[in-house]
Amino acid sequence: MAWRQVRAQEVGMSHSEVSVVKRKGNQAGVQVKPADPAKQVLPIGDPPGSLRAVGKQMWKIASDNAKWLSQTDAAALYALCLTYQRYVEADKRYWKYLAELDDPFDEFALKMVKELSVMTTAIHRAMGELGLTPKARNDQGLAEVKLRSKMDDFMAKQHGQQQKKRYGRPDGNAEAKKEHKSKGMK
Repeated sequence: MAWRQVRAQEVGMSHSEVSVVKRKGNQAGVQVKPADPAKQVLPIGDPPGSLRAVGKQMWKIASDNAKWLSQTDAAALYALCLTYQRYVEADKRYWKYLAELDDPFDEFALKMVKELSVMTTAIHRAMGELGLTPKARNDQGLAEVKLRSKMDDFMAKQHGQQQKKRYGRPDGNAEAKKEHKSKGMK
């Protein structure tokens, strides 16, 4: 039996579901292909009642847009939403406290900044684990590649309008450009 097949059986997958990849030091490892989002069977469900409006909003955004999330991700999503909810509340307290203060370098204010920083890190880490950041989606094979973005379309449209305004044609007729330049215009 080939090494790939043995290694695939060790992780409980068929040979077609894994691929051998090179790791640092030329050691071969197994990279598991991500599950197909279209095969999702168990939806994430409704947010827990213990979340407040901000946490429920985060839950709804994640569950509506991240179709790969399932019920097994509910605990991680709950932790993310709860941390985000606490972050928003702590941020409001910080700015309220800072408005009443004359010294922005107050010891309590600095502790609050540190607390907010720790929560921000936790939120980004949790979002990465759930595939809610572009890098995480790319690493997990969930990223969709678009050949043209909306910005590309916008820039092309703007360029065409500029060419039409300048030379009378959206494609920037070469003869019109020469004539335009011969008149001493830029």
